[in-house]
Amino acid sequence: MKLSDLPEGVQVVAAETLSQIIAMNVYDEDNTLERADFIAKAFLALYQREREDYEKKFSPIQKTVTKGEPMPNISPIKQSRPSKVLYLGAERCQRLRRCSVEVSFHSGHTVSTSQFTQYLIDKFDEVAKKTLIEELKHSNVR
Repeated sequence: MKLSDLPEGVQVVAAETLSQIIAMNVYDEDNTLERADFIAKAFLALYQREREDYEKKFSPIQKTVTKGEPMPNISPIKQSRPSKVLYLGAERCQRLRRCSVEVSFHSGHTVSTSQFTQYLIDKFDEVAKKTLIEELKHSNVR
């Protein structure tokens, strides 16, 4: 398995970890590729272990039911909690990553993509909300 075989979210975490290490200058320039390879292998091992644990825990129980037997009890579906995951799309995620890397580079402080996104929401949500309302009021799209 290669890092590129992992889900995009896992690849993003690995890339952000490496970029943060580089931004913090906590590396030896001669060993940058070796460090990147180490991080990739660590994420691969972690992903593989988590996947195996998940499959063990949630693999479907194979029960055969013959005619005339009652169906096995199935636990009722619980109402799910609101999601903490928000779909932004690959392009917007990439834009946010680039912004956080630029802020880190120019400020000399490590700023993660999550921190940058949280800052945008905390500082500009009211302006964005008002602007969007006005744009939608004046658009012909319903």
